[in-house]
Amino acid sequence: MSPPGDTSTVLEHNGSSSELTLPQKHPMYWFDDGSIIIRVENTLFKLHLTLISRHSAYFSAYTTAHLFSRGEAPTGLKLFNQCDDEIESSGYLFIDTEHSRGVVAADMVVLLEHLYHDVPLTSNASLDRVASILRITSPQQLDFPRLHEHAKDLFGAMFPAGPTPFSYPHPLHDALTLATDFDIPSVRKALLYSLVTTTHFDTEDMPELSPVDDVMDPPRQTSLVTAPAAPISIQHTAANVESDPIAIHMISTLKSQAQRRTLTPSDVELCRRLMTKLIDHFTPTLFTPAATPHMACTDVFADTWMSLVIQPALEDDGVYKPLETLERIKGIDWATHGLCPACVIEKREEWTEEQYIVWRLMDEWLESNYRIS
Repeated sequence: MSPPGDTSTVLEHNGSSSELTLPQKHPMYWFDDGSIIIRVENTLFKLHLTLISRHSAYFSAYTTAHLFSRGEAPTGLKLFNQCDDEIESSGYLFIDTEHSRGVVAADMVVLLEHLYHDVPLTSNASLDRVASILRITSPQQLDFPRLHEHAKDLFGAMFPAGPTPFSYPHPLHDALTLATDFDIPSVRKALLYSLVTTTHFDTEDMPELSPVDDVMDPPRQTSLVTAPAAPISIQHTAANVESDPIAIHMISTLKSQAQRRTLTPSDVELCRRLMTKLIDHFTPTLFTPAATPHMACTDVFADTWMSLVIQPALEDDGVYKPLETLERIKGIDWATHGLCPACVIEKREEWTEEQYIVWRLMDEWLESNYRIS
């Protein structure tokens, strides 16, 4: 931030004392009739203050910011006289989101796409888009209360609220951190179960890569919780990458993003404890053939339980996947193996109830820092 009375252009160091980078106007969200200029990272947005302040507690403070001198401005407000010659002569209010809020330009674009109705946030939105809105609208960032609650609802709807086996093509570790940070316990519960049953959840040290390896073959996925920095367009060779300040910054960013995809030690311990509880609870059910009021139907279970139930469960670690294993047991065509229609209905109802029992018991098993319900 320029000091009071400073009329120099606002520049940003890119890591080298000899190189400076001017902030760049966003190609879409720079409106000629805009009334406020906002800088997020190294991107400038010229927007309509009446629109964004209407929904944001953070930006609503700027509607009266002109009443304060620099020394009296509310905490967190950074007012600039200028950024470049055009801004200097415009007289527009120019604000810079604090680095401490963690706002990134990529999330800002997603927010503006919603506010300006270019890409509204709907129930069909991707997880990446919902995550961006969830982050940037939070009280810790730009504080759009109603939109934040809407994003939380959409995020919660992406995961089962009951004992339904599910798989989701995204990094569960990242979604878990979102659910934890924004206090969405039902999602956290589903994700912890899925992490236990579908992943190797131990924390592991990231492999040591050289700067050249990192830049030439960066991670393919980025964290949902702390969004990636804006792409950096560079041309590197193995010979100069270690001395290039931009490459060094990029390497640091990529390593940080990769490390965020591991679980915290407390969540690892929680997953271990959950796996133990699942095994202890489900083992008797899995390894004991079902019984019925009819001797003939009980004999069917005795004759087929090993081949139809136990063996498949052993082959895919079903002993700690009760929801999936019970669902598979329910899906077996028991009638073709000699079970009467009444017993088929009765046992499927019992197996469904057992799924709900496991789901309810998880509340107790997962109780750590707070109760998940």
